[in-house]
Amino acid sequence: MDGKNRELTSEEEAAELAKPGAHPEWETNLPADLQKAVQDYLEGIHNQVTYLDCLWDELYGSINASQWGWEISKEQADYLRAKYLFEPEEEPFLPTDSML
Repeated sequence: MDGKNRELTSEEEAAELAKPGAHPEWETNLPADLQKAVQDYLEGIHNQVTYLDCLWDELYGSINASQWGWEISKEQADYLRAKYLFEPEEEPFLPTDSML
């Protein structure tokens, strides 16, 4: 079977849904505490604060609390985590001929 025409697994479908920028509507009407955590985290990045790890933890916890409190969907939570907290996976390092 051609790889382009096969159906996505549930994990692949979830990964597609969670791609940053794929659903900007998932960033509107967020619960107030989650919106504040997003804003604080982005300000921390912009201002290069030394406690960015704490802001990361706060945002991660706020996303989880909103998901488990049924304020946002699992897909929306995955999207927010992917966009703000986890870097997209980089291409694997492959040595060039000159390195061998």
